[in-house]
Amino acid sequence: MKGLFNNSIVGTSKLLHFINPEVFAIWDSHVYRYLMEMEPYNYRIEDCELYLKYLDFCRLVAQRVEFDQVHKSICERVGQQMTKMRTAELVMYLNGKT
Repeated sequence: MKGLFNNSIVGTSKLLHFINPEVFAIWDSHVYRYLMEMEPYNYRIEDCELYLKYLDFCRLVAQRVEFDQVHKSICERVGQQMTKMRTAELVMYLNGKT
């Protein structure tokens, strides 16, 4: 699918997230910076294998009992219900901003 979206895993992840937010988290430079603690140069962020590992990580985080309270708290702060995948991604996104 990446090839259909200007070779962008970021754009592909957004589309997949909106199709099925329970399964797919959004991947972008902020998330990359948070997880890898490195600058998100294009050649680094456009790695499909890394995106798949990220999805596995998000699933593991979302399944943890301890995450339930974090998820609930963030949904209350945002003022809307979100999937656990979205909550996990949002935490990384906000903490990965420069």
